[in-house]
Amino acid sequence: MSNLTEKYPALTGSFLRGSTKGQIASLYKNKEKTDRIEQFKNALVAGDITIKEPLSHQQVKKMVEMGIQVPESLMPKKAEKPAKTEKAPKAPKADKA
Repeated sequence: MSNLTEKYPALTGSFLRGSTKGQIASLYKNKEKTDRIEQFKNALVAGDITIKEPLSHQQVKKMVEMGIQVPESLMPKKAEKPAKTEKAPKAPKADKA
C-alpha cells in the first residue's frame, strides 16, 4: 500500500483501502481535484488499481463524466427478461340449461 501512496500521492491509503463504489463516489464528489482523478486513471491503466465487479449504471455515468474510460467488461449487465410463455386457450364455459 505504501508503494502506491508514494507512486500516487493524491490517493491516500484510506482511499485505496476503500470499496470501488466509495472510491468513485469520493472522486466524483471532489471533481475539482483533477490531479487525484488523473492519478486514479493512471493507476487503473497501469494495473495498480483493479476493479473486479461490474459497475452500476450510476458509477459508469460518474466515471465517464470524469473522463475515465470504462472497459466493456465492467459495464452493468443487462437483465434478461424471462421468455414469455404462451397461455393455454380457455375452454368455453358450458351453458347452464
